[in-house]
Amino acid sequence: MKGKSKMKTMKKLISLLLALGTLIVCLSFTGCNATVDTTQTLTVKFKGVNGYGTATLEDEYDWIDEVNKSDDELELLANEVKMREAVKYSLDKTDHLSNGDEVTVTITTKEVKDLNMNFKDGEIKFTVEGLKEAETFDPFEDLNISFEGYAPNGTLNISGGDGTLTFTADKTKGLKNGDTITITAKPSVGDMERYIETYNKIYSPESKEYTVEGLAAYVTKLDEIPDDVLNKMKAQAEDAIKATAANKYTADGCVFKSADFLGYYFLNAKDGTSTNPRNAIYCVYKCTQTLKGAAPGPNNTVLQDQVHDDVYYTWYAFTNAMILPDGTCSVDMSSGSLTSAQTNATIGYRTFVGYNYYVLYGYKDIDAMVNDTITKNVDKYTYENTVKDTEPSAPADSEPDSSEDSSEASSETSSSAA
Repeated sequence: MKGKSKMKTMKKLISLLLALGTLIVCLSFTGCNATVDTTQTLTVKFKGVNGYGTATLEDEYDWIDEVNKSDDELELLANEVKMREAVKYSLDKTDHLSNGDEVTVTITTKEVKDLNMNFKDGEIKFTVEGLKEAETFDPFEDLNISFEGYAPNGTLNISGGDGTLTFTADKTKGLKNGDTITITAKPSVGDMERYIETYNKIYSPESKEYTVEGLAAYVTKLDEIPDDVLNKMKAQAEDAIKATAANKYTADGCVFKSADFLGYYFLNAKDGTSTNPRNAIYCVYKCTQTLKGAAPGPNNTVLQDQVHDDVYYTWYAFTNAMILPDGTCSVDMSSGSLTSAQTNATIGYRTFVGYNYYVLYGYKDIDAMVNDTITKNVDKYTYENTVKDTEPSAPADSEPDSSEDSSEASSETSSSAA
């Protein structure tokens, strides 16, 4: 009986050794399709600050050393390459992680016949933990924003703020009141993750909107100028026109008779140009000047003691009218200017060497004034024209009248810029 028992024990031992040998052979890739657990060594490492943590895979291929068995070094290397190609790992989220978040590692596999083994695929989940808490601060709290210059060409000035950050704006010039600009904060060096890791602090928000305000603005429409300011401009214009005539025509019998206000030309610089002045307001007048002197007669003979009323058109202009931050309109009354255009009067005066016509500071007709003042500038300015004239000037070639006033036909003259 004892002999039979020993025989049974030996048979069991032989069977066990054969089974182990088969396993060893399988692991040596000699013919068995063993199934490898590709998750057995996988870990995910979390680091950084809560809310901005990062996740990286580690040790995912360490199982290869357990199953890649061969006495041939070249075979070992070739098998490892095949295994890495057969098994791929991917993380669904790698950054901006917070403690308690869940990340998923997906394992995809494919069969490699030469290896004679199967690989286990699937998913495995990990919970984010161990991320540090960091200070959060508002990067715009100490940032100084100011707007300088004049609308619509105002500029943005940025100063102050955290020295570890750089601040940039989506628009820095060509600003007007009411515009919205966005300023963005970025690390001076590296990205947000590197910034947090370096300084152990988080800035939030990353961008902020600001509304442009407080700029003095150039007037862009005539109706932006209050009536009381327009009346001051007209008074200054009329005084300047009368004073110029009084200083120019000093002979006995030369009298400035009237300056009738006709309306305004308003020119506004087009957007996107650097044209100066930014605007111009022309106070337009129809003037009557009584002149006493001589006029050419037949065969250029000079007739004496002629008195004639010359009608001409002129303007007195103001530039760069502004709306101040408090809403008031500002115009530099002392910087106004009379037109430099000149036209010959109907009569003139003798000189030691001959004869000269009187010169009038203005235009013989409105069309000439519109062309010189508006039409020549339409490439740089938009314009408004409120000028109305009901009595055209006498033709330049009309014969002088011996009476004090020359006769004028009554008709309406209209003009517009081309």
